[in-house]
Amino acid sequence: MVNDGFIGFQIDIFTITLIMLLILFAISTILNVMQQRTKPVREKVNTYTVISCVNNDHEERREFVPGDYVGKVIANKSCPKCESELYIKTIYSEKIREKP
Repeated sequence: MVNDGFIGFQIDIFTITLIMLLILFAISTILNVMQQRTKPVREKVNTYTVISCVNNDHEERREFVPGDYVGKVIANKSCPKCESELYIKTIYSEKIREKP
């Protein structure tokens, strides 16, 4: 057998798989660290209740109060235009981005 100065070696499938898993783990770790360095956008959530007249003459918005639900009749308050009952028409939330 003639030696040309080439040193050959064999790598079995287990070793190749292990090397590939280590490379993937390193890449995953680097990406995770980079993602954690970016500041998350802070959001504030405001929830509102829309109160409407049963005759649809008047509509107003106020902050949500625990116990509010759609269809609830508002006691001790009447429509300023037609003096009829007011009820909760809609409840919704708005996201507001805060500056970091």
